[in-house]
Amino acid sequence: MLNADMSTRTSRIFLLAIFALSVFIGGCDTGHRFGAGFGDPPVTAPPDPPEPPDCISPSLNNVTPDPVQGTGGSSLTLEGVNFDPVLQQNRVLFRSFSNQTILEGYVTNVTIDTTDPNACGAPSFLQVVVPSGVRSGTVELFVNGVYSGADVFTGAPELVGFAVGDDGDTIFQNAGGTIVPDNVVMLYGYNLSSVTGANVDDGTTSQAADVETGTGLVNYTLPSDMEAVRVTLPLGIVPSGDTSPLSISVSADTGGLPLNSSAIQVPLATVLAPGEFSAVPPYTVAGLIPGGV
Repeated sequence: MLNADMSTRTSRIFLLAIFALSVFIGGCDTGHRFGAGFGDPPVTAPPDPPEPPDCISPSLNNVTPDPVQGTGGSSLTLEGVNFDPVLQQNRVLFRSFSNQTILEGYVTNVTIDTTDPNACGAPSFLQVVVPSGVRSGTVELFVNGVYSGADVFTGAPELVGFAVGDDGDTIFQNAGGTIVPDNVVMLYGYNLSSVTGANVDDGTTSQAADVETGTGLVNYTLPSDMEAVRVTLPLGIVPSGDTSPLSISVSADTGGLPLNSSAIQVPLATVLAPGEFSAVPPYTVAGLIPGGV
């Protein structure tokens, strides 16, 4: 009986030893020691090295001021690497979001820093004058004809026309200190989607006015890139003379310095008698409202 128990224990120990040895030899199937599975050759080659940085191509890294904004005649600074030291080989384009308006800025200066021979690319700085008529969209850099980067650009509001009344076929009238037919004027222009306020000057006082922007404000067909803003004139705006116009400007809040438009003159006649009005300046005809009205 004792010999039988000893034989059973010996057999169990022997089997456990064989199992442990097989695990030790086989190892864990991690894919590192024996590849993807048992029997595959070991993976010994290191991973491919990363691609070296491109220290030759021109690249735009930053545009100031931040946020990137401006009006015709203002300046922007473009920062990056490997610009061309020849001014004419660096082109800066201002492209509207609709891609309908593309204007080229005037590059006034470019500086290339080559003092550090170990730098990855030559730090470069470029100044450009924003062109007149610029639209909100992108500012793009091309060096030797090669696209080198872009940033989003916000243009200042630009007013080009107005319309009074639902059909845009009337003018404001001063009836004893009350503006008729109503106190709403539609202003047309460009870069108006971010407008947040307006200012109305009657020649004597200047007051803030409420504005509304967005699509669907008018039933007119607007040209490409043109937008509209609805301005509600403040109470108490009375012109200083019979034909003194209301001077209206708008401003946009973009997170940086406010962008202000130039003022547009909106004529206002005086009611002399029922159906009889004072004369108005001749510029109220033609060219002040968009086609299709």
